[in-house]
Amino acid sequence: MSYSSLGFLVFTVITGVFYFIIPKKHRWAVLLTASLTFYAINSKFLTVFILLSTAVLFIFAKLIDKQNGLYKEQKSKLEKSERKALKAKTDKTKQFYIALAVIIDAAFLLVLKYTGFFMATAEGIFSLFGADLGIKPISFILPLGISYYTLTGISYVTDVYRGITPAEQNPLKLLLFLSFFPHIVEGPFSRYSELSPQLFEGSSFNYLRLKSGLIRVLWGLIKKIVLADRAAFLVNAVFDDPSAFSGANSLFAVLFYTFQIYAEFSGCMDIVCGVSEMLGINLSENFRQPFFSKSIDEFWRRWHITLGAWLKDYVFYPISLSKSSKKLSGFCRKKLGGYYGSLIPVAYALFFVWFLNGFWHGASWKYVFYGIYYYALMMLGKILKPLFDKAKFNRDNKAFKAFQIIRTNLIVFAGMLIFRSHDLKTAGYMFKSIFTSFNLSVFADGSIVKYENFTINDFIIVIIGVLALLFVGILKEKGINIRERILERHYLLTWVILMVFIFTLIIFGIYGGDTVSTFIYGQF
Repeated sequence: MSYSSLGFLVFTVITGVFYFIIPKKHRWAVLLTASLTFYAINSKFLTVFILLSTAVLFIFAKLIDKQNGLYKEQKSKLEKSERKALKAKTDKTKQFYIALAVIIDAAFLLVLKYTGFFMATAEGIFSLFGADLGIKPISFILPLGISYYTLTGISYVTDVYRGITPAEQNPLKLLLFLSFFPHIVEGPFSRYSELSPQLFEGSSFNYLRLKSGLIRVLWGLIKKIVLADRAAFLVNAVFDDPSAFSGANSLFAVLFYTFQIYAEFSGCMDIVCGVSEMLGINLSENFRQPFFSKSIDEFWRRWHITLGAWLKDYVFYPISLSKSSKKLSGFCRKKLGGYYGSLIPVAYALFFVWFLNGFWHGASWKYVFYGIYYYALMMLGKILKPLFDKAKFNRDNKAFKAFQIIRTNLIVFAGMLIFRSHDLKTAGYMFKSIFTSFNLSVFADGSIVKYENFTINDFIIVIIGVLALLFVGILKEKGINIRERILERHYLLTWVILMVFIFTLIIFGIYGGDTVSTFIYGQF
């Protein structure tokens, strides 16, 4: 039941009807029933894994919370030395519990998603020394959204450990938080303290919110079905057999894929956020016009925002504040001083962030390389920053800002080439072909846009779609909220716009085939 399918839209309507006719205090039960139904339809018997994860997180969060409570209860009755000893004992017990919780929860993901990768890597390493282990990598069918609910669960139990949120007393409510059907497949990552009140307290029906959410859902469907699924025909043709095409085709495939994955992923976020909005639930935003970024750092603050925030809060900060990192920081500042003395500890923590960013995306070395690619570029920028800061030129100059945006997007395009290629060898071949076999004749004979199930008309529609995305992005950059502007108009005009969206989907949408059945980020 893909988010872009008719079945999902019907499912959402039925859920919404039951949600608003049930008394408010019981509406969370409707969401839980809908979420488990959605999950079971898509994962069947693999639903057991999210139930196991919920049980593990529920038990250990309760144990950690109990330790927090015991310390608060007893500390006022103790002398300073006794209180210090009690805190040390409490912290040690809590650290033991959270380590077990994270290890067990992550183990489900590591075993199911990465077993084949580990086996293939081991076979490759031993083969370098002439040994043949005879290992045949195995793979498992993955439960729906396991990469997302695993990280969401780790954030929950960590926040309980840190005292940010109390442990949930009802395991069914914790299960709802993890399995909430709009965000289970592709996110966005949600924090328990932000999402749980909205899920459990229920909300009243609001007609204006319904229209606003519907507009966003339709816009997301247009991005997915009209733009992304159409671009997929060109992208798949070239990436599946790059040797059959020139460097020009490879370049266009990379450009098309970049906008395909953006239209699809941000479109999915529009759909799930729009559905949630209609139910009175606000999910975190995951994109903020990333193609207008002036640096790689800024791009990743605008792209998959909630994953970046998760990595910062649950990987970067814990490593930065660890004893080993503090020792490294002290040593580097003493030996190097100033800027570079502070940079090395940051580089140490960021390495793990970007390694995990790549590794999280998939069980392949190309994804690890993808993460290290961005890490290397970011560190290069930080290393050279003092030199650029000394350069005397007007950084507010529009031409310079345009140069920064173009440079950033070129780096992103190269990253997307790595991300989409079947392996690193293919990525290297395509990258090389762009510079060594760029055949201009493909423009003259029209073969640059002629692929199976893809015509010049499709090419034109994709280009118009990309321009529309950029135009909407420009308006948002200027602080113009398009949906608010639409809703402020006469209600008849609002419904005319909705009808235009619907007919755009009907007339220009791509229906049937593998490209419309799944979302790219649903694989991760």
